Amino acid sequence: MSTSLVHCPRALPGPSQRRRLSLNRRPSLLENLESRVLLSSAPIPTTTTITLPGTSAAASTSVTANISVAPASGSLVPTGTVTIRDGVLVIGSAALVHGAASFTDSTFISGTHELTVFYSGDSANQASASPTSPFTILPAPFTFPTSHQVIVTAPDIGAIPFVQVFDATNHALSSEFLAYDAAFPGAVRVASGDVNNDGYSDIVTATGPGGQPLINVFDGKTGALASSFYAYPQDYLGGVEIAVADVLGTGNAQIITSTDAGGQPIVNIFDSSGTLLKNFFAYSPDFLGGVHIAATTSNYKRSAFIITDLQSRFLGTITTVPASGGSSLVNVFDAFTGNLISNFYAADASHTTGFTVAVGDVNSDGVPDIILGNDVGAAPTVRVFDGATRTLLNSFNTFDPSFLGGISVAAVPTTINGFTDSIVVSPGPNSTGQINIFDPLTGNLTQTFNPYSNLISTGINISAAFDSRG
Repeated sequence: MSTSLVHCPRALPGPSQRRRLSLNRRPSLLENLESRVLLSSAPIPTTTTITLPGTSAAASTSVTANISVAPASGSLVPTGTVTIRDGVLVIGSAALVHGAASFTDSTFISGTHELTVFYSGDSANQASASPTSPFTILPAPFTFPTSHQVIVTAPDIGAIPFVQVFDATNHALSSEFLAYDAAFPGAVRVASGDVNNDGYSDIVTATGPGGQPLINVFDGKTGALASSFYAYPQDYLGGVEIAVADVLGTGNAQIITSTDAGGQPIVNIFDSSGTLLKNFFAYSPDFLGGVHIAATTSNYKRSAFIITDLQSRFLGTITTVPASGGSSLVNVFDAFTGNLISNFYAADASHTTGFTVAVGDVNSDGVPDIILGNDVGAAPTVRVFDGATRTLLNSFNTFDPSFLGGISVAAVPTTINGFTDSIVVSPGPNSTGQINIFDPLTGNLTQTFNPYSNLISTGINISAAFDSRG
């Protein structure tokens, strides 16, 4: 038996083998050069700086920030845009020219602003941000509006707690001041009225949710802090609603408070020093949805109300509405006795989002009429009810019907007797911050203005008053 050898030619490497061979091959000089070019085209780090004119400026001063963006190395000048922020709020942007830009603003409100510049980057330069630079706008001297009609505004939760005072006739900003420490992040509620009987409408503030229930009273003539006190136990952090009016007929306005969500519906009446004068429950003690309040001076004639107390005194009233989670039951109380005078439902049972409330004599019959604004979760509708008959006088939308952030309402008195020809409406959170003023009987929009220069989108609380100074 014989055998023969068969010659088998060597097989060529397959694709996978060729790939393995190529991985072991040293790169050529040309490939090294190509790799270096690719590495050199990656964006390089940058440094963004902001230069301000010192650390402070007077109110209403134009402030110019000079901005530069420099690459860490190389000669490719950064291009693109920079964005300027005050805290988390974007206040402007600018295009870089030769790596530089400038930004000028004259609308900063009083207080400390934390300014940061963000560079967007380009194909050759990485994005970067400047260190935060604090800059303080000094408050202007406190002055009161020249007219007797006053509108006072305060920001809702999430903004610096600045109160602004406006002349209601021309919306000129008269004064602004910090109601609480600048770091306080909660809402500020505001009311106005003459608590010391000097003819000027004093300004009273209360803390919203998240803060201790601290009431601050500011002198309407000087702007000085006149007194401070706690309206409820200091461990209550649910927020306080506030109103100011001479509901007891003493000649000085009293300070009326109620609890927001989470607190029992207790209404307290204080004098300007914080002495508790009277209190009562606005609703059942187990209702914890919060209570909004409004109060009327005792100069209104009491004959419009059915009461059994026949003392020869005028009647001051306190009107309450549920803030949220309750019915639409409006209660009107005799402030002197705490007795319920009357009540009515402002909407059907499906309305559980609550109301804000104001009072003012819109039809000049000597009886305070009731003005309700829808709270968060409902269209921005105002309802006006006759104070004597509780019939609906008017109902109208105050902003785009799709806006569900809630509205605050105030009546602007035209005389010391409380007659009013306009309703002021401010928007809640996620809004432009524009305030609208309406004729209450026609619902026609008559005026608008923008406190805080449109820099606040967290919502605005408002108050209005008429003072008797000479």
